[in-house]
Amino acid sequence: MAANSKDDGSSAAGFATDAEPTVAEKKKKPRLDAPKKASKKKKEKKAPRRLPTRKAENAQSAIPKVVSDRMVKRVLVISGIPSILAFGVFPFSYYASLQGWVSLPPFVTLAASVTCLTLGLGGISYGVLSASWDEDIEGSAAGLKEFKLNLGRLKDSRKAQKG
Repeated sequence: MAANSKDDGSSAAGFATDAEPTVAEKKKKPRLDAPKKASKKKKEKKAPRRLPTRKAENAQSAIPKVVSDRMVKRVLVISGIPSILAFGVFPFSYYASLQGWVSLPPFVTLAASVTCLTLGLGGISYGVLSASWDEDIEGSAAGLKEFKLNLGRLKDSRKAQKG
């Protein structure tokens, strides 16, 4: 075993001395003069970016509660009635055919239901546009004047955005 020992101070069993660390020790202890490796960071879920807003902008762009309530009432009436009728067409058609009052082909029942649903969908837009957007003015019952005014405002806004 004396033949295996070297002048550098290593033992006969192949263990290194304090002057020369083993490969396992090199892996465990980073060298001070070696550049540090970039550590792998865990990917963090980022919160969605929100655009900065100012209170003054929010106050101008927010719909006042009075106007919002007015819009909701109109939408419920103008859109709700045709929508309820659309769902009532099928049971009424079935009941009418059972009683023998009328014998309708299925496409008539379907067409009546689709027509009522379309009126309900259009009622949403009309309900919002026919409400007075001015807090102090209630507006008319049908809202034709307000509809024309608000539709003009909407068109002007779209033109301003494009050009």
